[in-house]
Amino acid sequence: MVIGVAQNKPEKAPKDQAEADLINSVMKDPDASNRLKSLEKWTKDYPETAYAPERQQFFLVTYQQLNRTKDAFATAQDVLKTNPNDELALRTIISAMYVFNPPTARNSTPPRRPALTFSVTSMQFTPLTKSLRRRPRRTGKS
Repeated sequence: MVIGVAQNKPEKAPKDQAEADLINSVMKDPDASNRLKSLEKWTKDYPETAYAPERQQFFLVTYQQLNRTKDAFATAQDVLKTNPNDELALRTIISAMYVFNPPTARNSTPPRRPALTFSVTSMQFTPLTKSLRRRPRRTGKS
């Protein structure tokens, strides 16, 4: 009988106390502009960290809160490279479509198509724009 041993993932840990303080300040700061400064400092001081995916998520949320759509879009693309099913990144990209290409009066409504009507005499569909008194074609000589 073989008993499987569960393999635990190694726990994430900051490299030192300074990184732990940066992580805590990012998590607790309600002001997005201050949080962005802390995130940039964290990225500059610790380019390689065990918390890189979480840091990308913090950047994404912070850019959204600051209405920096282009930065949020770029960050969402980076997130999707490592996690293609990330819901927040997908929502960010979809919402950015409306910011980059807002609907206008010209393209907000679908183009009008002529209504169709059924002509019993000719047994075919004809647009309303054409005459409804269409006579069926004669096939024989008269």
